[in-house]
Amino acid sequence: ADSLVSKLTDKISTTSSHRLILAHMPLIMVCIEGLGKMSEKFPSLAKQSSDCLREFLTNPSPILTRLYRHHQDSSKRLPNITVSDTASNQSAPQAPSHLQERQRLNACYIAFEKLRDCAIENLCLCLQASLDLDYNSIPALVSAVTTRLFHPDTVKDKNWNLSSANTILALGHIAVILRDSEENTKAVLKFMLQWFDTSPSEQDTMLIDQMGCIAISRTSIDGIYTEIMKKFKEIIKEASQTVYGGYNHSSSDRRNKYQRCSGAVINALGNIAANIQGSLLLNDFLIRMMELYVNIGLEVKKLSDKTERGLLKASNSAGNLGVLIPVIAVLIRRMDDKDLSNPNNRLKKFFSDFWLYAVVFGFTKDDNGLWPQDWYDGVSEIAAKAPKLTFSTGEKHEIRVMKVTQAISTEGVTYAELQEMKTQLLVLLDNPPVMVNLVPKYT
Repeated sequence: ADSLVSKLTDKISTTSSHRLILAHMPLIMVCIEGLGKMSEKFPSLAKQSSDCLREFLTNPSPILTRLYRHHQDSSKRLPNITVSDTASNQSAPQAPSHLQERQRLNACYIAFEKLRDCAIENLCLCLQASLDLDYNSIPALVSAVTTRLFHPDTVKDKNWNLSSANTILALGHIAVILRDSEENTKAVLKFMLQWFDTSPSEQDTMLIDQMGCIAISRTSIDGIYTEIMKKFKEIIKEASQTVYGGYNHSSSDRRNKYQRCSGAVINALGNIAANIQGSLLLNDFLIRMMELYVNIGLEVKKLSDKTERGLLKASNSAGNLGVLIPVIAVLIRRMDDKDLSNPNNRLKKFFSDFWLYAVVFGFTKDDNGLWPQDWYDGVSEIAAKAPKLTFSTGEKHEIRVMKVTQAISTEGVTYAELQEMKTQLLVLLDNPPVMVNLVPKYT
């Protein structure tokens, strides 16, 4: 068995042309799968096999390098296709030779992805088999890739970007597949968070995506889930402060980096909302998203106070607030009605502030034109299942508490803005006589 592992390692480490690699794809795949199966059958060989697959991915293997470089280099040589409305500027159809070249390029990249995915899958099998003999195998793996990735020689190391991307994907898969081992998952997450804070921006989106996948794989509100949510919240809040606070930072500043990454975080939050399992996690995630929404709303409020243009006029700066609406809508759609019918006081307060900001910033207007249609659709979906904002007893002290604690105080809205909101409300209700008499009295 030891001799076979050595032969399999030699086979996937040889250098060949991309054409020969494509021709030998089935054989290379079998060799990679063989390392995983040998580890399952002979756990004592798991360490040797995992080291081989780790080097295959992170060194990386000449096979992966050849396929990836051929795809990258050839893509640059092919002409771009442009389409124009005018007949005089329409591009001619591509020549058959160009179409054939694109097909070969696609074949190279598909082969590259298949080999990489196969290697990652079997690396996970090797590590799983080795845990019984060496519980520190995953921290050892993380340590092995740290030196190369934290101290790259970018002048000489032409494969660093490929190596780092493979490493991130491999560690993300390891953390998901071996999620029952919390200590090992913590080792992976610690590395990712440290790398995110020190790495160049090329890999930031991939790191965020993999951290989102790790959060989805959690089955309870544990330290790993909490740490990821804390990081995502930090990125979104600081990115919004950069926008609303008018900061002017250099490209190396953390806030500037967070602003670039905020879109990737929103995408990761959307994936978490769509895939996270368990009522406890769903409820916790809803509270976190509502709290983040309200906090960003407060930043917009601060901006309106500084600029003296009024809160309603600051609505064109509320973009970072609205991007959370589809995330919350997906989450509300998946939640049980029973969990929303009787919310605790904290969640109820968040919903009250949510609707306050949604109305003031125009997210509830179908024909606004200022915001994307899916934001309005999201608000509509949230309204269909959101808890009713009724008082518990109807006593006056509840009204006084609401006035004191509401997100937007009466002093924060000008008289003209208040009258504008009253007019909009009456128009929305088709001016019923009863409301025409009541609404002007509202303060």
